[in-house]
Amino acid sequence: AACEIFLDQTIDAMPNLRVIVCLGRIAHDAVLKLYKNRSWIERRSNYPFAHGAVQFSERNRIPFVIVCSYHPSQQNTFTGRLTPPMIRQVFVDARRFVDAE
Repeated sequence: AACEIFLDQTIDAMPNLRVIVCLGRIAHDAVLKLYKNRSWIERRSNYPFAHGAVQFSERNRIPFVIVCSYHPSQQNTFTGRLTPPMIRQVFVDARRFVDAE
């Protein structure tokens, strides 16, 4: 919540933004809240968080993609919940959508 205005301003500063990688549920929820407030998505419940989830919508009639990952905290990496191949795949997926433009 404390950084919401910075997220808002950062997204505004990137009109060609097409892909967002959300590292953790908190980041995912923050992006969805912003997009819901701007009417870029109808319902946040249509975009459930899951590691590796790829979610599609539009931003000002321009397609955008949200790619989700578990947060790379020690709690997730030391326990094996998030492995290097898992996080690597998230960025491979995100890059695929960037390159598709």
